[in-house]
Amino acid sequence: GASEMRDAEWASWTVPLGWPVMGIWPGKSGYEGADFSDIDTVDRSPDEALLVTGDDHGKVNLFDYPAHKKPNAPRKTFAGHCSHVTNVRFNAAGTHVYSVGGNDCALIVWRVEA
Repeated sequence: GASEMRDAEWASWTVPLGWPVMGIWPGKSGYEGADFSDIDTVDRSPDEALLVTGDDHGKVNLFDYPAHKKPNAPRKTFAGHCSHVTNVRFNAAGTHVYSVGGNDCALIVWRVEA
């Protein structure tokens, strides 16, 4: 049933809600005070050590994974898009992140440094 799937480990993580990503949202605990429209896209690195997000402000943020602690500041913030980021993905090696902008239609490749 559904309770068996509650703690299932998935091969990827591309949704902005859930226990492992609670810390990407502003607020002191849980999802309290979060504006759920700000973060548009997330992706977990292949080695499951990092999480990348793209938001409405054109920022690409890199977090340690799991990002469940509050408050949780990004490890690194990349700026380059002039509007919302519609998609982010790690490459297969986890060494680069690809981000796609909404209005600017730009594809940017970011180098991930450990």
